[in-house]
Formats: sequence, structure tokens, C-alpha cells
Amino acid sequence: MKKPTEIAKKFGYEGRIQTIGDGHINNTYLVIPLEGHKLILQKINRQVFRKPEELMANLVKILDHLARNKYPYKPLRIIHTTSGDPYWSDPSGFWRAFEYIDDCSTLTHTNNTRIAWMTAEAYSVFINTLAGLSPSVIRKTIPDFNNPGKRFEEFIDSVNEAVTDRADYAGSLIEQAMDFSDITRQYAEITADLPLRVTHNDTKLSNILFGKKLDRVVAIVDFDTIMPGYVMNDFGDLARSICNTGREDEADISKVSFSTSLFKAISEGYVSTLKDTLTPKENENLLFGVRIMIYIQFIRFLSDYLIGDRYYRIAYPEQNLNRANVHLKLLLDFQEKEEMLMEIISEV
Repeated sequence: MKKPTEIAKKFGYEGRIQTIGDGHINNTYLVIPLEGHKLILQKINRQVFRKPEELMANLVKILDHLARNKYPYKPLRIIHTTSGDPYWSDPSGFWRAFEYIDDCSTLTHTNNTRIAWMTAEAYSVFINTLAGLSPSVIRKTIPDFNNPGKRFEEFIDSVNEAVTDRADYAGSLIEQAMDFSDITRQYAEITADLPLRVTHNDTKLSNILFGKKLDRVVAIVDFDTIMPGYVMNDFGDLARSICNTGREDEADISKVSFSTSLFKAISEGYVSTLKDTLTPKENENLLFGVRIMIYIQFIRFLSDYLIGDRYYRIAYPEQNLNRANVHLKLLLDFQEKEEMLMEIISEV
């Protein structure tokens, strides 16, 4: 298998290489040359993205559309290989490269309502700018990515295929996942009346690049899951990511709750841009999007734990179990506060 240093040369770069990022899926490296711009080098996980050529074709269309429509944030810049191709593919894997965006900060967690507001506004501007791009021209890089019905089927399979004694160890979580399964039926009924749009589908805080002083958004990154989807899912994933008062894998579950102050901030930031774009039905179901995305992530982490951590990268054996526990706590706390959250979003 070729090393990243060898692959970097295919893009015309030589220099020091270090692993960066906290992404769960792809392997990402920073190439620091002796002179010139730094390079982001990524090896695409072909178990997740079965057709990476289509992923890159999507990216080219999306970047072209953003460039023609006064997109206010710094766009990704694809670096081509020395032979002029937008990616490199050989038996070692599927590789691509981007120019590194310098002088930026990233966050995985915040209690700052101003940062929450800016993050929500950025994702809403992104959706608004893509409103003129037809979903029909964008391929689904991961079919049924945010489809709770499909995720629930995978969850049931994981219970049946659970390794060693993990199903016994996670028994209470499995029962809770079953108790909430009616969400999948509700989702099917609601989405029958919602328009498909080109959506980001991974609207977490860590996909935002801030200025060094955290006073502005510089760029949105990770375009791999941009597909036809529903705005409520993007809003829901944003809330899931930001409104958690603990870490994604918090071991002390008492630190985890759904923050109403952060929810108010993201609601104001998101709706401020999209208020004239969304249909009444889309506005009505933004809150349901939060419920569904917390549930989806709960059963995805739990499923991966049960089958032996095949999908998400882990740093220790119980990490996916902790992630599932955190999302169950978020779901239960969200349910207790749902009436208050409805008042907040209605006021917005």
C-alpha cells in the first residue's frame, strides 16, 4: 500500500505529512511543503462511498454553482493531479486533494450562543445558495443516509448479528431504541409532503471553519454527503451537534442535556436566512427534524457498537456505546423539553 507521501507527489506536492481531523470515515492528512500552499490529502473510505467518482462529480457541480451565485464563504479548491485529473485512484485507494484553508479554528463543542448562531446562519446561507440547483443533477453518494426506516432495519440486523456479549451489555439501550421506533413511521408520513432540496446532511459544528478569533465563519467543509434531502434533517443534525451540553462520547451522562439557550440561538440563525425560502410545511417540521436526527444517530452508534465497530472510527472499545448513551439522553431530554422548544421556534 502506498504511503501518503507517495500519493502527495501525484498531486505535485512533497513535504512533511501529518494526520489531522476528527472525522469518523475518511483518512485525512495535512501536507506541509517546503514552500507554497499546504495541501489537504484524503483517502476516501470505499466501504462507505461505493462510487467515489460520483462523489467527486457532485463536488464539481456544487462548487461551480456556489461560484456563480455569490456564495459569501471561502469555497473548497480542488487540487488536480500532475496529469490534470481531480483525483488519484489505484490499488492503494481513492485519493483527492484540496488547498488548505489557513488561519482558521475549528470546534467540536461550544456553550457560546454567538458561535451557535453563526454556525446556524452559515448552514442556512449554504442551503439558500443551493436553492437554485436541482436535486435531480446530484447523485446520492450514500443511499438512504438519513432515512430512519432504513437505519432501523440496519439496527435490527445489528441486534441479530451482535458480536460476543454486546447485545446483553447494551440490552437497555436496545429496548429504548425499540420504544422510539414509531418515529420512522411519522417520518415517512411527513416527508411525503416535503420538497427535496440539495442539502448538506452533515451539519455538525466541526464542519465549520471559523476565523482565529472565532468572530466569523470562513468556510463550510465536508461536502461528501451533499445529496437530495430535507431541510428538517439538516436543521435537526445541527441541533443534535450543537445543543448537546456534553461531549459526543461523554462517559458521565449527567453532563449531557439538550440546551434550550443554544437551541434558541441556532433557530434564530437558521430561520433568519431561510424564512422566505422554506415552505410552511418545512417550517412546521423543523423541530421534528431534531427528534429524528438524534434518534438516527442514537441507533447508528448503537448498531456499530453491536457489530464490532465497523463503521465509526473509535479511540477506545466503549466509545460507540458511550456515543449511543449520549444520544439516548439527548433524545429523552429533548422529549421532556419539546413543548418549550416548540414555543421557541414558533416565536422565531
